Amino acid sequence: MTQTEIRPLTSKTRTFFINILKLSLFGLIIYLVVCYFKNNITQIYEFPKINGLFLSFTIAVLIGIQIVVVWIFKYLLKIYGESLTYAEVFYSYYYPILTKYLPGKAWHQVGKVILLNQFSVSPSKSITIAFLEQILIVYTGFIISIPFLVKVISGFWVLVILIGSTSIILLMLIYQEKFFVIANRIMRLFRVRKQLSFTKRLHVQNVVILVFFYILYWILLGVFFQICIKSLGSGVHVRWIASIGVFAASWIFGFLAPIAPAGLGVREGAMILLLKNSVDAVSLLNITVGVRLLTTLSEILFFLVAFLIKKRIQRNGVL
Repeated sequence: MTQTEIRPLTSKTRTFFINILKLSLFGLIIYLVVCYFKNNITQIYEFPKINGLFLSFTIAVLIGIQIVVVWIFKYLLKIYGESLTYAEVFYSYYYPILTKYLPGKAWHQVGKVILLNQFSVSPSKSITIAFLEQILIVYTGFIISIPFLVKVISGFWVLVILIGSTSIILLMLIYQEKFFVIANRIMRLFRVRKQLSFTKRLHVQNVVILVFFYILYWILLGVFFQICIKSLGSGVHVRWIASIGVFAASWIFGFLAPIAPAGLGVREGAMILLLKNSVDAVSLLNITVGVRLLTTLSEILFFLVAFLIKKRIQRNGVL
């Protein structure tokens, strides 16, 4: 009895199956997002009057913010000695962006690590950079939301969280090598194979600059949220400081939710709870769905731009 020889897939066949997988993944993401909006939109009893001028301004501000966040990530890469072009960083950041809508919290970060590896950034370094980015985003988001949080949460607990998180940041800066050792041990407990790597000491001045940039990023997101509210033309008035605090706090709640992909439902629920005493229920639902719709559509747009950048990079022979 002869043994059947298993032939490896040809390059053309392998590419075909990979493209099918990508299209299926993209279709699944779009389906999940559409299902989410369908379930929420059916609850809106009054379709809001849209202010076209404010809506256009909202979209422009959101696009500007997403361009800025790539520039900040590029600066973080530069600190670690990686001189990638803006186009390469944009591609690495936004090509896997829609994986945020899949179950699990790390797919976007995993995608960034894989794509950065294509530009000769080692996996351990890219994992470390992605980890630090998320730490700084969450920490600055909490800092920027404190003026609002103290109005809805006991000031004692806000102070406890502030002291605890700041202490962790300071210990990470002072004992960077030991911090990564401890972090890796914790990650191994959760069976995370890829490990953080101490590749370069992060100086305090670099951290201060990054904290400033990310605080500015959160303020701009608060501006986006405020203009988005005005674009609905519902007569709802939310103070600017509340807009910044609510958006930052709700984003953090969505980020920390272990199950919800891209914080779907959790972020919107947090917005509703934080604004329920100052905004009527129908306007609140319109606002939360509108914000999610705009951010998701902008991420789809930037994914398509990243796809075009990928084609250009491939033509130049980089990938």
